[in-house]
Amino acid sequence: MKKIFMLLLLFLTMCLAGCAKGVITLDISRMGAADIDCKLVAVPILTKGLDSFRRDFTEDGYTVNTVNDGEMKSYLAHNH
Repeated sequence: MKKIFMLLLLFLTMCLAGCAKGVITLDISRMGAADIDCKLVAVPILTKGLDSFRRDFTEDGYTVNTVNDGEMKSYLAHNH
């Protein structure tokens, strides 16, 4: 039973690999100011997850922009 579960889990992981990716960049200047950029790119199937990403970052004071990356939908959140 454990082998079947592990095989199913491995198959599911391989199918979902590449469906979403995220990059977080933190730039700190010598004066102590910080710029934070968070970019999340996902396939159109995961649109609901991207909408919650946008809502959460907007509530936290980030500026969120929509960026199209081919067929994939993405958001770029920026805060200074």
